[in-house]
Amino acid sequence: MKTDYPIHKISWSDLERITTIITNDINKSDIKIDSIVAILKGGMPISMLLGSKLGIDAISALHLRRSTNNLRNTTFEETSYLGITNHSIIEDKNVLLVDDIYDSGKTMKTAIEYVKKYKPRNIYVAIAYSFNKKKHNLKEFIGSQEIEYKWIVFPWER
Repeated sequence: MKTDYPIHKISWSDLERITTIITNDINKSDIKIDSIVAILKGGMPISMLLGSKLGIDAISALHLRRSTNNLRNTTFEETSYLGITNHSIIEDKNVLLVDDIYDSGKTMKTAIEYVKKYKPRNIYVAIAYSFNKKKHNLKEFIGSQEIEYKWIVFPWER
């Protein structure tokens, strides 16, 4: 996998705009979200913003890891499951699974498998920046569909 993508720095204002787009799309869909599952680490700040905008306090953290380190333009391995918190908010609920980046789909596929173990009523997906046009069978809310690959640097990564 190529790892020398151009660097693109995202501001908190950019994230505010992106999460407003996602929130508006969810509200227009008439889907009622009961709880949020953030894919750590990047999905947590976005989940907190979405939770605030949607009025949802029930947030769980799913810790998955693919990057070999925290450096920019790093390499990736197979997805590792490191744990989940507050899983009781998932059972029989409409769950919004949140991540910062969607590229190969490997992390999201693994996340969906783990969340399904807790028997949610429905799983929906929210992604801040998507580089992947391949879809899975779940309803998605995308903040920004990117055309060209770039390495996104979020405000918490500086």
